[in-house]
Amino acid sequence: MSQKCELCGGTGRKTFLIKHQTTQMWKTVIQWCICTKSKLISENPHHKILAGLGDSFIPLDQVDPQLEFHSDKLDECPNYLILSETDDISFRFHIKGIIMKHGFMSPPVSFYCCDSIDVLKKFYVQQDDGSSPSLSDLNRYDLVVIILGANEKNDQLKTCIAQVIYNRLTARKPIWIYLRVPIGNCIQERSPELEEYLKNFKSVTLRNTRREAPVKNSKVREKAEVSPYFHKD
Repeated sequence: MSQKCELCGGTGRKTFLIKHQTTQMWKTVIQWCICTKSKLISENPHHKILAGLGDSFIPLDQVDPQLEFHSDKLDECPNYLILSETDDISFRFHIKGIIMKHGFMSPPVSFYCCDSIDVLKKFYVQQDDGSSPSLSDLNRYDLVVIILGANEKNDQLKTCIAQVIYNRLTARKPIWIYLRVPIGNCIQERSPELEEYLKNFKSVTLRNTRREAPVKNSKVREKAEVSPYFHKD
C-alpha cells in the first residue's frame, strides 16, 4: 500500500486561510497538492514518455539548471540535443521536473513528449477514427520533446522527424531531442537533414539522478503556494 502524502494527507489538495487584500475578509483557498500535480503529469497522454514514473519525481530544485525554458519567450528558448551519456530514467525525471515547474501556470503552458515512432503514428498516418493529422499540428505545443533511437523500423520516420524539427524552427518554438543511443546508432531517424539541423542545437549531458533516489510524494516538502491576488495576514 502506498503511503499517504504528508502534505495533504492523501486528499490531493491543500487548504489555506488567507485575507483578501481589498475586503480584508478571510477566505478559504484550495490548491492542488504537488502529489496531485505529479500524478496528473504522468497520466497526461501528451506526456507518454513519463507514464512509467507514476507519482515519483525529483525535488524541483534538483532539475538540471542547464535546461532553460521560458514560457513567455518561446522564440528565445534554446533547442537542446540531450546526449546519450544522460541515462534514460534521469532524462525523464528532468523533463518531468520542467513540466511540474511550468505546466500549471496561467495562461496554460503545453508540452508534448514522445518517442520518435509516436510522431509518425499520431501525426503522420491516418487515425482509426478516420482523421488525418499533420506534422504541423505539433506546432500548437509550447515545447516538444522527442526521444530518438527507435527499434521499430519505418522508412518514413527519417522524413517525419526532420520535418517536425524544420516546422518547429520555422515557427520559432523550442524542440528538445534526446538521444537514447549515440546519433550514429539512430538508424531509423538519422538523415543528412537531421544532422544538419542538430548542428545548431545546444548539446548537453544532464545530471544523473540514479544516485539520488527520486522522491515519492510522501517525502516532499513544498512551500505553500498562494494566489498572487491574495496575501497572508
